[in-house]
Amino acid sequence: MIGGRLGLMIDPNLLANLAAGRQIALVSGTKRQTTTTRLTAAAMGVLGDVATNSLGANMPTGHTSALARAGSTEYAVLEVDEHYLPEVLASTQPKVVALLNLSRDQLDRAKEVAMIADLWRRTLAQHPVHVVANADDPMITWAAAGATGAGAGCHVGRRRPTVARRLVGVPGVWVAHRARRRRRWAHPR
Repeated sequence: MIGGRLGLMIDPNLLANLAAGRQIALVSGTKRQTTTTRLTAAAMGVLGDVATNSLGANMPTGHTSALARAGSTEYAVLEVDEHYLPEVLASTQPKVVALLNLSRDQLDRAKEVAMIADLWRRTLAQHPVHVVANADDPMITWAAAGATGAGAGCHVGRRRPTVARRLVGVPGVWVAHRARRRRRWAHPR
């Protein structure tokens, strides 16, 4: 990360310059973002070389170092600390952003979860980016609904069986809801 820090001190636009011409995916959340980043980078590896910071250097200095170290790759998958998502999104102009979760277990170093969700929602409203969001987390679903810029879209999924339904009044945003099933219970004898 020291190389990225020095590089950004010399050229504050270095991250944007290194990101130019790449197809980038950002992964953010409070838990499991390193694993998701590694899996995504491995899956995209069939397309060609992928720049990634899969070891967890998830702030702009780490992103700058990862992109510089990778050389000229067409693809990049970057894990992003939840506080830095707006800054990194503006600098890298990604094709897709994956929003995993927001949990209160890191309040010793983090803002209130609702403040982060609001920050993400306002950021997504300003940038045309596709969002893949975890609908099992209500804060993520709410933040993802901000992805309404031109060319933006939102794909929200759950681990449970779901039915997709358009979010009223928000173009391009689909939210997955739990499918309702009737259960028959056997009477105990």
